[in-house]
Amino acid sequence: MFGKWFKGKQSETSEQNKLPSPLNLRLGAAVTLDTVVMTMLSDKLNFEVPSSQQIIEAQGAISLGMGSYISRYYTSEDGFIQVNTTGGHEEQHIDDVKFFVFAKTLYPGTDAEWNTWLAEGGQIGQPTLSFLDTQYQRGFNSETPGAIRPIEFTETVHSRSGEPPYQVVHRAMFYERPLSGSERYEGLLVSAEHNSDGDCLVFSLGIDLDPMSLSVI
Repeated sequence: MFGKWFKGKQSETSEQNKLPSPLNLRLGAAVTLDTVVMTMLSDKLNFEVPSSQQIIEAQGAISLGMGSYISRYYTSEDGFIQVNTTGGHEEQHIDDVKFFVFAKTLYPGTDAEWNTWLAEGGQIGQPTLSFLDTQYQRGFNSETPGAIRPIEFTETVHSRSGEPPYQVVHRAMFYERPLSGSERYEGLLVSAEHNSDGDCLVFSLGIDLDPMSLSVI
C-alpha cells in the first residue's frame, strides 16, 4: 500500500520535522518492538507477529478536534503504529498505543457493493463484524444498540521520499475481540478510504502496545 513512498531520494523537510513525535516516533526513525507478548499469543492472533525491527517510512496526522489527535507511523513492514493523544503529544498525553498490520484490501466496484458497507444499516458500524471467520465486537459506543454511523476523519500523510503530503478521507469503525486465556484484545480497524488514487476498503488487525515496549532511535 505504501510501497510508492519507499522509492527515490530520502529527504526530510522542515514541514515534516514539525509533525508530532510522541515517544520520539518520527519519519525515518528505527523502531524496535518488544514482540514477546505477541509471540506468546501468536496461536490466538489472526495476524503474524511482525518483525521486531521497523523503519518509519510515512506518517499520518489526524485531528479529531477538542485536542484529540491520532498519529500513525507507517513502516516498510506493511503495518503501522498508532498513537492516540489528548491535549498534547508528550508521554503524559498519550491515551493509547497500538500496532496494526494490513490484513486485507477490497475494491468495491459498484454503488451496491459500497452500500453493503456504508449505507444506513451497512456493515461498518454494526454491533458486530465477522472477519476471517472470527466475530469482533464494536469497540466504539459499544453500549449503543444497533448500528451507528462510521466515524469520518481526514488523514494527512507525509512520506520520507519528499513527495508532497496528500489527504485520505476515512469512514471507519474499530472492533475488537478478547483473546482467550489472556487479558489482551485483538483489534480490527475497518475503513473505507478515499484519496486521489481512488477508493478502497482496508482491514487492519492489531494489538495494544505498552509504550515502554518501544525503543526508538
